[in-house]
Amino acid sequence: MDKTHKQIVFDFGCGSGYGTHILASNPNVVATGIDCNENALNAARAANPELQFTRLNLNNGWNTTLGKSDVITAFHVLEEMEHRDLFFLDASRALVDDGMLLLGLQKMGQNTNRYPENPYCHIEYGREDIIQIASRYFEEVLVGDHLPGSNFVRDAKQKYRWGEKVLCCRSPKQFKD
Repeated sequence: MDKTHKQIVFDFGCGSGYGTHILASNPNVVATGIDCNENALNAARAANPELQFTRLNLNNGWNTTLGKSDVITAFHVLEEMEHRDLFFLDASRALVDDGMLLLGLQKMGQNTNRYPENPYCHIEYGREDIIQIASRYFEEVLVGDHLPGSNFVRDAKQKYRWGEKVLCCRSPKQFKD
């Protein structure tokens, strides 16, 4: 990624802003926390008054609302969404040409589970299914820990202290608005 300018990062599902704060601690990053829960955003704003936080329901579409971004992070968000194709389409449109979408998935098994035990999840994705969906909108889709954008992945892992799978989507396909 181009390091001659500050990286614009959208942190979807930011909650109380903990991860947005970590991402913004990099002097080369301008991070915006985004969540649909106003109470969580109020807590984020109180804890991080120097950062920008925005309320947005991703299920309603958002590609023209925020402008362009170099990186989009969304950890534990996709499983809670009703309209995953709209999310991927909007992400592909919101990213710059060499932009990157980093998704943290709570679980990624062999098969997609449409009725997971977790009451906050609509779905738990199987590896091949999520790669297939993301590939409709991105030229390159990678799964694992040793990915491009490893600094963001490392920061994300610190953010969530997780053992989940990371999905990295790069080179958004071009769709007309």
